[in-house]
Amino acid sequence: MERYAIPRLALLVTQDTEQRHSLADALSTAAFDVIECASPVAAELIVAKVGPDLHVLISDLSRPEDPDGTALAEFAAAFFPHLKIISVAGNEQQPLPGRAHRLAKSCAPDEIVRLAAA
Repeated sequence: MERYAIPRLALLVTQDTEQRHSLADALSTAAFDVIECASPVAAELIVAKVGPDLHVLISDLSRPEDPDGTALAEFAAAFFPHLKIISVAGNEQQPLPGRAHRLAKSCAPDEIVRLAAA
């Protein structure tokens, strides 16, 4: 009998189109259904709507002048404590909510996928 993986839902938020598509492909290969979003503000609406179904939120916080990425992580953590949050950041000083994981901006997509799947 063939076994099928149950898809997990990932929300991927970054303005970098190339990075977003590359990571979405890697997540899809690892049996994730992926929602791609370029804006933390738009992503907050998605989290509000499908938060209970999300497995992981992956957000790029590398723009220190854009506080919306941190606000998104805080919103998601407050309303959906089950949600795994992975922040890809160039700025290690940026605060993260509770159980959020921080990875360096230079990390490989496989590293993000491993953490998302764990």
